[in-house]
Amino acid sequence: MPFYLAVLRSKLWFIAITTAVCVAAAFVYLSQAEKVYQAGADLLITPVPPDNNSLIGLGLPHESSDPLRDVETIARLIETPVVARRAVKELGLDLTPQGLLQKVSATPVASSNVVSVTARANDPDLAARIANTFARASVDQRTAQMHAQLDIVIPQLKRQIASLGPSNAVAREGLVASLRDLETLRALKDPTIRLETPADPPTSAIAPRPMLSVAAALVAGLIIGGAAVLALEFFDPRLRREEQLRRFRVPILARIPFETRGSKSKTPLLPTELSPSAHDSYLLLGATLSVDQPEERVRRSVLITGSDSGDGKTTSALNLATDLSTTGRVVLVDGDTRRPSLGRTLGVNGTRGLADVLLNRCQLSDALIEVNGSRMTTGRQTAGLQLLAQGNGGAPLSRVITPLSAASLIQQAHQIANWVVVDAPPLVLVPDALPLAKQVDDVIMVVRIGHTRLKALEELAELLVQQGITPAGFVLIGGRSPRPYYGVV
Repeated sequence: MPFYLAVLRSKLWFIAITTAVCVAAAFVYLSQAEKVYQAGADLLITPVPPDNNSLIGLGLPHESSDPLRDVETIARLIETPVVARRAVKELGLDLTPQGLLQKVSATPVASSNVVSVTARANDPDLAARIANTFARASVDQRTAQMHAQLDIVIPQLKRQIASLGPSNAVAREGLVASLRDLETLRALKDPTIRLETPADPPTSAIAPRPMLSVAAALVAGLIIGGAAVLALEFFDPRLRREEQLRRFRVPILARIPFETRGSKSKTPLLPTELSPSAHDSYLLLGATLSVDQPEERVRRSVLITGSDSGDGKTTSALNLATDLSTTGRVVLVDGDTRRPSLGRTLGVNGTRGLADVLLNRCQLSDALIEVNGSRMTTGRQTAGLQLLAQGNGGAPLSRVITPLSAASLIQQAHQIANWVVVDAPPLVLVPDALPLAKQVDDVIMVVRIGHTRLKALEELAELLVQQGITPAGFVLIGGRSPRPYYGVV
């Protein structure tokens, strides 16, 4: 749960935008939607008692052991196309019977003999008129059906009475009494159903409901936004938050802010191109690496790599070396012989380089190039920064390096400088510098928010574990860095 909460917190802005869009859509809907009014009329259902046999055969509902079933039966007989056609004719509206049925419903009222006929319309008076008309049409339709049955039964009863002789006086009197009852019923409406409570025009609309619509849009926006954030978290292949690095159980040594001035450049950024916050972050990185060393004559080597090109490893190596050079001599090794860039960035070039030293063609001191301090001006004096570049016609590192030559290189560098900083290629893609990684004191992995692929980073971590290398930590490009602090001069 804490993980999911952290993911949601990291994209609160996205959830807020999604929620705002949903709420705005709700307001647009409310401004465009027509109001719907609902009115209801009540029909009272009175089934024929079970002991009344004179009304048998007229299609009238008789009482049963389940009164609720009797009411439900009448409700189903009310909401029919036959009743709708009668109501449409009486209303005089441009509606089909099916269209009217979509606006009307007949529902039994719980634990009663009442059927509620409700109608919906865009006008309150029209809603009441439709409900009352449909209810009356229901009564009229039931009455018409009863009258049709009576028109068949009454003539038959009259013929039966006429066929009886004087000897059947008692039977004749009973039939005559039944005839009078039926003739009386013929002049009346269906006694089992009547309009009990006519509908009145409603005073308020049932739809749209502003508060409910806005609340639903708010909840929907939160759900959609949260679901989208979680989906992106699980399907996004790139590093988006520094919390995603915790799975590697390696500390974050420095958080370097993005440098917009060089974000589109494919060349490393010089110290003069960095912001004060970035300078302070690289100073913190150097201090973190040397904190456990004696104050005098620090001798330490660092290899900087990444999981892919463009993570910012070369910029990190260059600026770390520059900041370390303010307190001691530093040898910066351009170990990315597939894509060497440090010599071009620093504006230096030498005839001898890394391959010559590894092949014992020359000593390290003869291949080092002194870096011009004017190009590295950061407001601090440097004790000395020397670059071991590729050299002219240098062979790929994989063809010349061995564990022995790598150890010899680091040993020679320690005799010359306090710090050795190696800019290595992405070891997962180009394992050329693995022998150097096994000889240095610390291996640092550079990752970049929004660029580093998590899968490639996992592969790099697995490779280092396989080689018995425990990385010192991460340099996070794009991490949360503290605001620069300046005293009052």
